[in-house]
Amino acid sequence: MIPMAKVMIVDDEEGISSYLAEKLQEKGHNISMVLKSGEDAVRYARLSPPDIIIMDILLEGELDGIEAAKKIHEDFDVPILFLSGNANEKRIERAIQTGPFGILLKPFRGYELSAAVEMALYRAQAEKKIKEREERTAELVEANRRLRDEIEKRKRKEEELRLLSYAMEQSSEGIAVVDLKANVLFINHAFAESHGYAAEELVGRHFSIFHNKEQLQQMEDANRQILKKGDFLGEIWHARRDGTIFPAMMHASLLHDEDGRPIAMVWTLRDITELKKMERQLFQSEKLASLGFLASGIAHEINNPNSFITFNIPILRDYLNELMTIIDEYAAQHRDLEFFGMPYHEFREDVFRLLDDMQHGTDRITSTVSELRNFMKQGSRGETRKVSLKALIGKALSMCRGKISRMVNSFEVIIPDDTPKIRTDPESLKQVLINLLINAAQAADKEDSWVRLGVLHRGAPDNIVIIEVSDNGCGMNKETTKRIFDPFFTTKPVGDGTGLGLSICHRLMEQLGGHIEVESKPGKGSTFRAILPVQNQRTHE
Repeated sequence: MIPMAKVMIVDDEEGISSYLAEKLQEKGHNISMVLKSGEDAVRYARLSPPDIIIMDILLEGELDGIEAAKKIHEDFDVPILFLSGNANEKRIERAIQTGPFGILLKPFRGYELSAAVEMALYRAQAEKKIKEREERTAELVEANRRLRDEIEKRKRKEEELRLLSYAMEQSSEGIAVVDLKANVLFINHAFAESHGYAAEELVGRHFSIFHNKEQLQQMEDANRQILKKGDFLGEIWHARRDGTIFPAMMHASLLHDEDGRPIAMVWTLRDITELKKMERQLFQSEKLASLGFLASGIAHEINNPNSFITFNIPILRDYLNELMTIIDEYAAQHRDLEFFGMPYHEFREDVFRLLDDMQHGTDRITSTVSELRNFMKQGSRGETRKVSLKALIGKALSMCRGKISRMVNSFEVIIPDDTPKIRTDPESLKQVLINLLINAAQAADKEDSWVRLGVLHRGAPDNIVIIEVSDNGCGMNKETTKRIFDPFFTTKPVGDGTGLGLSICHRLMEQLGGHIEVESKPGKGSTFRAILPVQNQRTHE
């Protein structure tokens, strides 16, 4: 049912206007305004838009009904029903172009007017609903589009976050996020596992859990630098859960919120233990190479004159023995015989003591030169072959067991039966083992002193053997431990060692494709580990 409408009538014939008003009021419509010109129609329609306009095509003034309709439709949609006194074709075509809701030709009856108005209002109402529906549909379409875009953005963001999460979790470098008070907010597996923890154990813990008392100051200084400058890059020592320590390269930076306020710190960690070891090995190799050239010259310059001394001492001893026979006879007849203010018998003993000292000195020179030559010859390895480690150790022990047993109270050897054969240069490895065993025995300083040799095989993926020589002797401090493999460095009294033994061991182990490690505590003893691959690739070079 069409509701009561507010109707504007525009016609310059008063009789027609009155008739229209009367008939429309009979149908319950409200006549809002009766006008005579197109200009008035445009002006009042803007002031108070009606529900429908019934307007004659021909009107007084500059604007006819068609032009007035055009101007009204520029501002808003309102159904217009045209009246026309004749069926002029061109005029009708002009009227149709304005999109009228009907054209009534005069004269018309009341029911024709009523039907035309009802149809126009019905059509206007239907078009309005369609338009509203289309607008709502367009709004829904736009809302759906925005929603789809938002969903896609969220999906992309979620995918980025997922990838970022995977990257942080699976990164080989340690990553940790801490608040400004250094409490852990996030930590990945690499960071946690490098310290001997599971990641879930550490959230909420203070960052100091990764450092011992000696390391805390360095960590606190780094945190202050981050808060002041925004980042940090440097080497910091860390402590594992079991108390062992390791060097790490640390990088940290501040995280900021959207307003630029610092909210957290992100740390990355890379264990540089192996890098440090490689740097030390490189430094050691370069130093040994330089010393090799120096040793070559020293050995040559010392050995030549020492050879004359070594050769002449036995001859001199023979000469003295012959000469002393004559002097002995003379001294037997002259009891008060003296040389250099000494009685003859003291002088005679002193001469041979001096000769013995000369012999001992030249023997030491010969031994030192021999070690220097061994030091120089380390570049050329002996034959490499697959050998039984148990048999090789047995041969080494046969050469030094007696000496070790005289120096310590207890000597123990543990070699598992399933120890694999290894490919190596047996003579070089035997030299290393003898040196380590003798050094361990020489470190004895207790009544219950002991030396132990053990072998451990570590399978895949390492596939290595570890020969461990331990003692409970005097031990070494950290500074001594750092220098123990340096050429000519020794802790023994002057005259008891050249300081080349462990340096040679270190170099031989490198040439065998392995390395040597040491742990020591003053007063507790030392442990040296000779670590070798089971299948030594270097032997095939």
